Amino acid sequence: MNNRTQEREAVEALIDGSLGSASGAPTNTLLVAGAPCTGKTEFALESLMAGLHAFGDTGAVMTVSNRKTADRYADEV
Repeated sequence: MNNRTQEREAVEALIDGSLGSASGAPTNTLLVAGAPCTGKTEFALESLMAGLHAFGDTGAVMTVSNRKTADRYADEV
């Protein structure tokens, strides 16, 4: 199983409520960490779009660290 498949499965589990923590307990939080330029923001944007598709225009949010980043992704959303 490649990383993209694992990412998609994690987002699907988060959206459908079946995501589990390391201990197996249900969770609604997905932490993404990595070095700069490894695709974290793109992953977050794809996850946001999946959440908006599943829950509607007000059912998902994404925060970013600065205004330039917000401007860059606003048109895609």
